[in-house]
Amino acid sequence: MVKAETEAVKTKVAIEEGKDIRISPFADYLSNALSYGVKATDLDSLNPEMWFRRGNIYFDFLKEIQGAEEWALKCYKKAYELDPGNQIYRQKAEMLEKTAE
Repeated sequence: MVKAETEAVKTKVAIEEGKDIRISPFADYLSNALSYGVKATDLDSLNPEMWFRRGNIYFDFLKEIQGAEEWALKCYKKAYELDPGNQIYRQKAEMLEKTAE
């Protein structure tokens, strides 16, 4: 998941600098971030923290990725399902649901 978050940070920096992330290498950073996030949850599918962190990657790019809101919400809900005692997971899902209304 560290690789995913590193690539996500590179993309956020590019956006902040006003660079067009639709062109390489910025598109590659975002693609890698998402790919690594999926791999992390595939490899450790019962780890709620992996699902939460994957959700955060989608959340960070709600404006740049079509469907990111839906994917972030699914990830947050999965994290909460795996660890219902963690209120941060629940709160993040609820916050995202409220913004979608």
